[in-house]
Amino acid sequence: MLKDNQAVSNVISTVILTSVLIIITIASSFFANQTLTTNIENVQFDQAINTVLSVEKIARNMMFEPYATASVSTSFSTTDPYIVESGNLTVLINGVKQVSFLANYFKILGGPNVGVPFIKDYVGNNSLMLIGFGGTISHIHTYQSNGAWVSLDYDRIRCVYSGVAQFHNDTGFGLYNVVEITIVKLIAGELTEFERSRVIIENTGIETNQLEYTGNPTIKIQLSGIGDFSVNLSELGGNIDYPTLINLAVVCLKISVLGGG
Repeated sequence: MLKDNQAVSNVISTVILTSVLIIITIASSFFANQTLTTNIENVQFDQAINTVLSVEKIARNMMFEPYATASVSTSFSTTDPYIVESGNLTVLINGVKQVSFLANYFKILGGPNVGVPFIKDYVGNNSLMLIGFGGTISHIHTYQSNGAWVSLDYDRIRCVYSGVAQFHNDTGFGLYNVVEITIVKLIAGELTEFERSRVIIENTGIETNQLEYTGNPTIKIQLSGIGDFSVNLSELGGNIDYPTLINLAVVCLKISVLGGG
C-alpha cells in the first residue's frame, strides 16, 4: 500500500507541477503580448504626434497661398482622428463684432495603453492673442483625458502694428496707422480613416476686410468657455493722432482624413 500511495503521490505531483508550468506559461505569454501591444500603441502615438506636427508645418507654409493643397501619409491602426468643436471664437473692434465662427480642434486619440503624464506643448501655447510676429498662431499639445491625446488648434489671433503709411483719401494723401489681424478658421472635412490614410490640408481661401477708425481703437477676442483678451492701438505702439486702417484676414484651412496610402 505504501508503494501504491507513493506512486499516486508521484502522479499528483507531476499533474500539479505541469499545471503550474502551464499557468506560468500562459501568464508569461499574456504579459509578453500585453507589453508588445503597449509598445506598438506607444509607437503609433508617437507617429500621431509627428503627423500633427507635419500637418501644422505644412499649414503654416500654405497660410497665404489660397487653394493650395497638401497631404501627410500616416497610419491609424491603434489611433483615432477627430475634429472637435472647441467653442465660438469672436473678434470685436470697439465693441462691434467683426468675425464670429465655431472654432475646431484636430485631435488624435492614442490606444488604451498609452498614457501622458502631464500636458506638454510642442508648438505655441494657449494664449488668445499674439502681438507682433513672435510665436505661432497654432498650438499643438498632448494631454490625458480618458486616454492620451495630441491636439492642434488655432484658437487665437495675431495682431501686428505695421507702422504709419501714406494713403490716398478724399482730400488727398494722409498718414494712417496700419494694423494687421490674422485669424485661422479650421474647417472640418471628411473623416474616413483606415490603417493606411492621408491627412489632407487645404487652404480654401482667405476672407479679407479693411476697416478705418479714429482715436484709439480696441481689438478684442472672445473664446467661449475660455475667456477674452483685448489690446488697443496705443498698446500696440500706434499713434492715436492718426486714423487707423485695420486689415482683417481670415485664413480658412480645411483638414480631412481619407483612407489610402
